[in-house]
Amino acid sequence: MKKYIKLFISFILTFSIVFYSVGETHASTNARTLAELRSELSSLKSKKASNDNAKKKTQAQIDSSTSSIKSAQQEIRTNQAKVEKAKEDIKELNVEIDDTKEKIKKILKAQQLSDGDNVYLEYVFKATSYEELVYRYAVVEQILDYNDTQIDNFNGLIEKNEQLQVDLAAREIELNTQIDKLSDKIESLGNDLVKYSDITMDIQDEIDSTQELINYYVKLGCGENQDLNECAKVKGDTSFTKPLIKGTITSYFGYRVDPLTGKSNKFHSGTDIGGNPEGTNVYASANGMVGKIIRKASCGGNQVYVYH
Repeated sequence: MKKYIKLFISFILTFSIVFYSVGETHASTNARTLAELRSELSSLKSKKASNDNAKKKTQAQIDSSTSSIKSAQQEIRTNQAKVEKAKEDIKELNVEIDDTKEKIKKILKAQQLSDGDNVYLEYVFKATSYEELVYRYAVVEQILDYNDTQIDNFNGLIEKNEQLQVDLAAREIELNTQIDKLSDKIESLGNDLVKYSDITMDIQDEIDSTQELINYYVKLGCGENQDLNECAKVKGDTSFTKPLIKGTITSYFGYRVDPLTGKSNKFHSGTDIGGNPEGTNVYASANGMVGKIIRKASCGGNQVYVYH
């Protein structure tokens, strides 16, 4: 079958900027029979289903990574609150230690013992009997042991809280690193998602186009295995004319930088002509027969296929 050309009839208006375009052309089919066309259609549908599945998985990965970032951020906020609590606890423990030391100082001035002061000894040896001497000594010893134990416990809690702050600071660094990695992953997955979405739209247009072509050949009465060139013979032409009386080419056929996504090496399968208001007549570029019409396609707007 001779190569067929899709003419573009797509005029786009925006509120502040007017951009006029005649849409894109898709590559022609290689099918020679209706049966082959149906096979191509089936293949396109399978390709779309596979792409949609990949798109779904990518979105699930984005959702999972986003959830992980939220969890990490929440853990950071919780840990920061724990750090502030640990700092407050240390302050309170230091106050407790000072209070305990003051109590020890007031109770028989025990800390003066290391200086050889006789206050402690006077208290003990003021006993009037041996039993009282033992009793006084035991009382002082218990009081001092108890308060020393309290101070040791307080110091232990201080060390624990200080270590907690160190551990939480390290964990915050770890979580921030994790967040950065997840953010990069989401950005990469987002690019993949855009790619899959673009592919889905392109494939859907191909599916719609192929189905229209099948319907056209069925209406012509072509058999399933009949050569489509023979079934749909049309008087051709020797040259092409411009589809518009005037206009400016805004994008040529071939590889280019995509004006919407900014991606390079994006294949543009048509020639865009702008500079005309909506409603301008668009003409067939040569004598031929209308093969199919697609209205409001996701890429290219309204389209008319003409066999030349």
